[in-house]
Amino acid sequence: MSVKPLLPEDVLGKPIVVLVELAYAGGTWRWSDGASPDDAPSAYLPMAEIAIDVVHPLLSSSPDNRVVPIEVYFPSDADIPALVEDGHDLAAATGEVAIWVDGRDYADRLVILRGRLQEPSYNDAGRVVGSLVENPYEDKAVFPEESAVITAETWPNRDHALDGRVFPWIFGSPGVYTAANGGGDAYTTGSPALLVDTVTGNGYLMIAGHQVDASTVKVFKLSGTNSPVSATLSVVHSKDALGRVVSIVQCEAGPGGVTKEAGANYWVRWNNGGGMPERHGSRAIRGGGELILWWLERSSIRFDPAVWGNVAAQLDSYVFGGFIDDFVTPWEMVMYFLDLLPVSVVSSPAGAAPIVWRSDLQGSDVTAEIVDGEGAEIEGDIQYEGRDVINELTLSFAARADSGDFLRTKTITGQPRLPQESRDVIRASFSRASYESFGVQAGSALESDWVWAEPTADQILRAKAAYYAFPRRVVTFVCDSSWAHLRAGQVVAVSSDRFSLDRRIGIVTAIAYIGALFRCSVQLQRSPSRPLAG
Repeated sequence: MSVKPLLPEDVLGKPIVVLVELAYAGGTWRWSDGASPDDAPSAYLPMAEIAIDVVHPLLSSSPDNRVVPIEVYFPSDADIPALVEDGHDLAAATGEVAIWVDGRDYADRLVILRGRLQEPSYNDAGRVVGSLVENPYEDKAVFPEESAVITAETWPNRDHALDGRVFPWIFGSPGVYTAANGGGDAYTTGSPALLVDTVTGNGYLMIAGHQVDASTVKVFKLSGTNSPVSATLSVVHSKDALGRVVSIVQCEAGPGGVTKEAGANYWVRWNNGGGMPERHGSRAIRGGGELILWWLERSSIRFDPAVWGNVAAQLDSYVFGGFIDDFVTPWEMVMYFLDLLPVSVVSSPAGAAPIVWRSDLQGSDVTAEIVDGEGAEIEGDIQYEGRDVINELTLSFAARADSGDFLRTKTITGQPRLPQESRDVIRASFSRASYESFGVQAGSALESDWVWAEPTADQILRAKAAYYAFPRRVVTFVCDSSWAHLRAGQVVAVSSDRFSLDRRIGIVTAIAYIGALFRCSVQLQRSPSRPLAG
């Protein structure tokens, strides 16, 4: 759904109006703390002014529930005590909170949350008090579908030891990683293969529960105490007994080699193409942005496809590969990648939307300048936030699928360079500046079985080192309503004579609508070379 954003000219000289709707006992009631749209489905009742706070912590993949306390009065013909006694549970009421400015249509209201009325109370005068609460990231979808399991119905001639195993889904090229000496690719096991047909021909292994990009794969057979054997086998797209398209390879005839054997373990290296193909392209899905979009499209989460599409290219420089062979919620996978990428998710009127954090913001990225004393006043003190200063961090990656052992590590540090140092250690100006101020501040070690490429490992470490190198300064402004067009994630410049701020670049991280006033918090950018907006 396309949502018309607030523009500066929309809000100039106009208060921000909060609209509340409640659906209860088969009816819908509406309230407004100011004017109301003329084209609404029904008339609005008056209510006291409501303040709405929306906080968006940067680099957070697990946003909190959205909560807005409300106090409304139902009209006299809606007898709330009688409705409750008739079996209409007030705690089952649902509703929405939106903001609106005069001159816009009802359809152009910006919905802040849609949720359930929690812990309501009521009296005999029609007053209802409670909180509308929404968990916008509660994913009710499950992937893959329930029938993507090895059973007698899907593979009648299977190795019975595999009963109940979920079909593997492959992304990128797991099993191919950057060699430690920097000399090119190295190889290991990347995903499981399952012996699904022990009768036909030489027997068949399923390597993916879907069509894949690869034309051949390297397959390893591990049987008891015998030494592993391997072979390069051609990929065939076939169907299981229920008609689902899958990718299989035929075992070797023997004797010896990758032959069919019940109870043996088989593993795949994807070194000639990858898994799930791109929708528009000639290779397997592997970029961070396209992976997140792929999983969002399979979730029940409401999200903003236009905004995600715009930032996907920025995130696709992070290259991933991996597999799933169990049931997951798509949002669970989205959060996995968000934990590795410099991106946060926020709730927008169109649904979940990303904020990409960058350490290299420049004046050309600034979309607005907030000047203390010009329609906006700094509220209180400028606050340092974040005790989690980190200037040394290690990432383990390139995991063997058969054992889970990680074959590579990279460490970013701000400590002085050693005379003979491994290429597994990298340095960044942020980490060095942080080390000089705070000494060694080591973060918890990171691990990822979806990272294979050294450049991606480096990007992850550099982005996290830049963000956590210093405590973050946050400045909060109380503004007139002409600033209510600002949105979370917007890059702004901040100036204040009394705080010696001169076009300091920052990112909007929190907004609040309070009648004729608007409050926003800006996290100021920090870098060893101080960026200005001009």
